[in-house]
Amino acid sequence: MPSKIIPITNLPEFGVVKDPPTVGLAPNVFTDARNIRFRDMAAWKMKGEVALTYDLNPTMPSNYSAGEIVYITWWNNPNLIPSKSTYYVFVIEQRLTSGNALKGHRVFLYRASDIVMNDITPTTDLQGSGTANEGFSVSTDWQSTEFAGGFCIILNNGTQAPHYIMDLHGNTNIANVPSLAALPAWDSYNTAPKVLEATVKVGYGTQTTVDEGQPRLFDLGQKVDFSKNTLYVTKQTPNETTTECPPVKAAVNPGSNWPTGGAIGTNFTPGNVPATVSQANTDATSNFQYAIYTNTDSDTTNIVFNTNIVQDDVVRCFVISRKPVTNTCGVIRSFGSFLVAGNLKESTSDGTINEMPGVVRTSDVAVPGSVPQNWNPFAAGTNTADEFTLSDTSTVQDMLELQGNMYIYTNTSIHNLRLTNSTVTPVAFTPVTSQYGCQTTEGVIEFDGKHLVVGSNDIYLFSGNPGNITSIADSRIRDYFYANLNNAAANNLFTLRNQANDEIWICYPKGTSTKCNEALIYNFRLNNWTLRDLNGIISGVIAPVIGAGTSDAERPWTTSTVNFNKLFPVLAQVFTSNISHSGSSILAADVGYQHRSLANTAVNYTSYLERESMSMTPEFYTEQFHSIALLTQGAGTLNVKTISSNAPASTIDFSSPTVTGTFAIATAYKSDARLNGRFLSYRIDDGTNTATSWNLAGLQIEVQEGGTR
Repeated sequence: MPSKIIPITNLPEFGVVKDPPTVGLAPNVFTDARNIRFRDMAAWKMKGEVALTYDLNPTMPSNYSAGEIVYITWWNNPNLIPSKSTYYVFVIEQRLTSGNALKGHRVFLYRASDIVMNDITPTTDLQGSGTANEGFSVSTDWQSTEFAGGFCIILNNGTQAPHYIMDLHGNTNIANVPSLAALPAWDSYNTAPKVLEATVKVGYGTQTTVDEGQPRLFDLGQKVDFSKNTLYVTKQTPNETTTECPPVKAAVNPGSNWPTGGAIGTNFTPGNVPATVSQANTDATSNFQYAIYTNTDSDTTNIVFNTNIVQDDVVRCFVISRKPVTNTCGVIRSFGSFLVAGNLKESTSDGTINEMPGVVRTSDVAVPGSVPQNWNPFAAGTNTADEFTLSDTSTVQDMLELQGNMYIYTNTSIHNLRLTNSTVTPVAFTPVTSQYGCQTTEGVIEFDGKHLVVGSNDIYLFSGNPGNITSIADSRIRDYFYANLNNAAANNLFTLRNQANDEIWICYPKGTSTKCNEALIYNFRLNNWTLRDLNGIISGVIAPVIGAGTSDAERPWTTSTVNFNKLFPVLAQVFTSNISHSGSSILAADVGYQHRSLANTAVNYTSYLERESMSMTPEFYTEQFHSIALLTQGAGTLNVKTISSNAPASTIDFSSPTVTGTFAIATAYKSDARLNGRFLSYRIDDGTNTATSWNLAGLQIEVQEGGTR
């Protein structure tokens, strides 16, 4: 019988399809591909990575060494744009040099143009361990958001208060960038209520005693239970700084267990206010001291100052719980001129924890050039500070702006936050859907006025209307992804928008890996999927990178500048051998044709396409497969592995193919097969010998019908 040619064209139409039965797929569907990009009417070898900085060695505090990198982001600081430079911010482990014990996380600013690193971690005791300069608490949940037009960046680890940097306008010196500081008034919602603010309006001259009605005696308006609370008292002289005032034993009727050493004990019982209040302390030379009484007429706590409090001093008194409340959030995002925080937790010093996973708080509006100064909706002058409990009990995973609204994603729902222009209710929340949500923080990303969301059960597109939610993974790669995702390390998943190639990268830990070892890549222009190898990737961001010289084809700008028009995936890698310092590198992806291995070396990598169990004609016919012509361009040598089978359920193993042929891209046009069977399976790969570009625009398979035996 004469042979016939079966052409396979339009390879990017479907890309990789993993879930359906292979025997029912169209000829131009691939059942597997790796390090292959489907675009421009062909399948292309995907580019690799280069190390921007390998084996990071930032300067650590004395007696500490750098461990693994845990997070990286891009701070697009406007101050550096004119000089064609930019900042990355990375978080790295802080380990004891002796014994290698993990003590905390440190945050560094990294100037991309000349690889200068500056420690921006506060040197205080951030962890409450009694040891200063141990960095932030260890966390796997770091995330960030920019604010104030990019002059401010906010970092959050989910276990401590969010911290921020507000750079000064015009500052280009990395050494002058401030260290991180806790967001102001972050814990103000339920802590340290102010019960008194009063201005002294009467001069005292040489008076040493006053009556109860005299202005050195202040009524707090409540009776303080000192077993549960203490006092924080300050005085401020006009145009001067605020000074803390210490409590002392009263000269008359001091009560029992009175304050000593400037501290109020839990067993303190104040004495009653005497008919004549004498000088409040027993040491007339000390500044700004006060004594404490109980006013039996009003059953309230009173304080009385010594004579150093003078005309126009402002006195403020705060009642502070002995179990102070600290607030943390799982995620914080900027939205216009205010901040939004979700997945909240309140903790007290005795270990009491109030989990509020479905609660969202908004800050007050920030003054231009600053961060919000208030999160308390009951504070005077509040504009947008508020608190909402979402309509379900799931955990807030992420929040992202879209078309002027902020969409809040829990595991199982989507809510909408919008501005109302009302002074009574400045912001409003409404539920959108209770059937879709987000898998984890960094699992949602915006492109073309839509959100791509990695949900708990599907990967879908959302454009603001629940009726338009569309799955882009169903019947293609949904089952594959959720079966391979390491749920124990799912919070290490992150998404990137690689705009230069019209792609969304879903980087995730596959199998038993705790670090991202595979990227599921969606081409949002052509609606196809492919896969990419990752090696020890823990975090990533899209950012500009330094050039490789004006003669370089990929990065034709100088090695001391970045190009803001050319953005690349910038990845944080942890490798496992050949470690001299931290064992961590910062990589630029989609550059060159080598990968950075876990051995801290540049290595060639394999790119391949596979198709299993492809039927050319009715399945009852046994075909004779003679050859496969490859419409290729580029350089290097390809391996063409073919397997024939007669049953749809036959096991296909490309490690033991029936025929293996080599194909020289520059000179060959076909690879002979000479097989008999009802189904043809093939794999085209470049092994590890080809570190150059190549593409495949189509195939032509020569087939001769062999009957129905």
